[in-house]
Amino acid sequence: MDRRTFIATSAVTLTATTLAHAADDKKPAPAAGSPTNDVVGAATKCLATAYACRDLCIATLQKGDTMMAACMRTVSDMIPLCDAVAQLAASKSKHLKKAVAACLDACAECEAECKKHEKMHAECKACAEACTACIAACKKV
Repeated sequence: MDRRTFIATSAVTLTATTLAHAADDKKPAPAAGSPTNDVVGAATKCLATAYACRDLCIATLQKGDTMMAACMRTVSDMIPLCDAVAQLAASKSKHLKKAVAACLDACAECEAECKKHEKMHAECKACAEACTACIAACKKV
């Protein structure tokens, strides 16, 4: 396992662990199929695909090919916002709607940029699809 894969896997595991521990909170867990629960799932999936997309962008840029530079910027902006939304949704935070607004913008930009490369890279296609799902889930909050 290379360093980037380890870091990406660790970040997704950390997010999943954080979300699992949020269930230990005294607040009741969101009902299955609830908008909050849907946001947690969509944002977590978005994160997993975003790390793979970002790794592809890094590898491409390291080869001197700048075609993926804009994709790298948008996915790097989206990652921390999806992470925040997943954690805030899991804890049913009163600040969720504010974070969702920023996440919607970042996911829309990432989705548009990834769609430019989806025919060449499966990682970009998966990321664009996950962004689409995350946008739909966030709009329900």
